Amino acid sequence: MRALLILPSFRGNHFGAAWRKNPTITPPLGLLYIGGALERSGFQVRVLDMNVQAISQAEFKDAVRQSDLIGVSVLTVARDIAEELIREVRTIHPRVKVMAGGPHLNSTMTPLPGADVSFVGEGEETAGEVGRILVEGDLDRLRQFRGLFYFDGQEMVRTGLPMVLGDLNLSPRPARHLVDASRYGELIGIRVSDRVAAMTTSRGCPYKCSFCVRRGVFRYRDRTPENVVDEIAEIAAAGHDLLIFNEDNFTVVPERSIAVMREIKRRGIKIRIMMQLRVDSVSEEMLQAFKDAGVWSLIFGIESGTQEILDFYDKGATVEQGRRAVLMAERLGIFSYAFFILGAPPERERHFDENIRFMTSVPLDFVGFNILDVQAGSSLWAKERRRGLIRADELVTPTGPRLGALPYEKLEEQMRRAYRAFYLRPSHYWRLLRKCWGVRDFTLLVFMARFSLKLLRHFHAFALAEDLPIVRSVPET
Repeated sequence: MRALLILPSFRGNHFGAAWRKNPTITPPLGLLYIGGALERSGFQVRVLDMNVQAISQAEFKDAVRQSDLIGVSVLTVARDIAEELIREVRTIHPRVKVMAGGPHLNSTMTPLPGADVSFVGEGEETAGEVGRILVEGDLDRLRQFRGLFYFDGQEMVRTGLPMVLGDLNLSPRPARHLVDASRYGELIGIRVSDRVAAMTTSRGCPYKCSFCVRRGVFRYRDRTPENVVDEIAEIAAAGHDLLIFNEDNFTVVPERSIAVMREIKRRGIKIRIMMQLRVDSVSEEMLQAFKDAGVWSLIFGIESGTQEILDFYDKGATVEQGRRAVLMAERLGIFSYAFFILGAPPERERHFDENIRFMTSVPLDFVGFNILDVQAGSSLWAKERRRGLIRADELVTPTGPRLGALPYEKLEEQMRRAYRAFYLRPSHYWRLLRKCWGVRDFTLLVFMARFSLKLLRHFHAFALAEDLPIVRSVPET
């Protein structure tokens, strides 16, 4: 049996000369977990990430025709693209079986039209057996599994609550051999590693950020420090030089995160590490342990430099906590990257000015901006839906005057202004040069030089969508 697992491109289903790369930093970890489950059930598995892998229409048709099972990972921002892809698959190979899963289905608890089976929940324990049963055609046996939507004749069957793994320490490793790591490792379109790997040490999130589609989907669970470091040792031994923790917040339990780092140091594992964390969860002790273990860069979800907007997003953090976290990272020589979101409904000109004052007053090394999309599954979407400002079928609604925000064009203008204000400062380059010299790591200095040239090259044509370095926060797949 052969299975083809697909991550549709966020840019659309294009092939050959029409295809355009959508640079990304990490492989699709969720598909690699599913791929491993299918391999254990006897499938020959191929992963096609259409964001980073060019393929001709003929090659795609051939891959589909050779498959007994197609799996599609679905993000809310690409839901329509995934549906279009399934329709194309059905045209090419009408008898092939199609499974769907991913963040969109988990946040909305709905099936994907066109799929024979839709997974809601964490499917890596059951996907292999479900896939085999689907191909064999014995649909009655699917009723024993939780978290499925499927058609039995004309009847839509839902098999209960989402599947949620209990003990993450027992979860098998993702099948990392199914992708070419050199296709990944790009940050804002600029390469920082040819041998990047991703892993998760926890799942679920206890926080309530109103823009997040993952809030409340799953309860928080984590792996023990020993179990986490066992996998890190395997990743380092396989030759990867950059490891990214693909989870919203590694530091939910500070004592555990410190224990992980101390165990890495105790075992003498050498690998650069990046992670995302909240600014209100860090301490001097924690960041020192991170530094000692080889943490290379911290990604802070700062979101805004003004407290009014942070409170609107129910962030549960303060501007001063953000300042303190960045200063701690700077003192230890850890590179810092901050996300900012533009376009909250109450946001106005003075908030943009406060953003720029904040980001240029702290020693951040890099910043990235995302203009707000209100997505189904978030509490902000539910709020605007109750107000009658969003229809039920509008799964991704760009911010704008309808929601009380500034026009999208104005937000793009403010984003370009913020990028220029942050990156086109000689003092910033001098500080970053001294920092790179101090830690004897010039990778990010080269990154900065390349990014700055890109910024300057498009200074006058910066309104072109393909030139805007918008950073989308992509959920765990």
